[in-house]
Amino acid sequence: MFARFTKIFNWIKSHKYLFVTIIFLVIVVLIDDKSMIRHFENRHKIAELEDEIARMKRDSLEIERKNDRIGPNGDIREIEKICRDKYNMHTADEDVFIIED
Repeated sequence: MFARFTKIFNWIKSHKYLFVTIIFLVIVVLIDDKSMIRHFENRHKIAELEDEIARMKRDSLEIERKNDRIGPNGDIREIEKICRDKYNMHTADEDVFIIED
């Protein structure tokens, strides 16, 4: 059993720079908190979050445009359209039929 460890120790002793380089690469690529794997995962997350920010900005602009149309002096037809489409509201003398595919 000690013969095996002696062979490994002798190999490490004769190739110490290669051994240290291998250990360094394993630590940098796999083990460390700032490893290459986590770096690429974080870059992917950042790209997803930037896409989400862009989508939310577009949605925000659309909502602002709708608010401008409705606003305090807005068109009553626009308000009525939103109520009918989004909330399925109707007047008292109407019947509403919802058809689903």
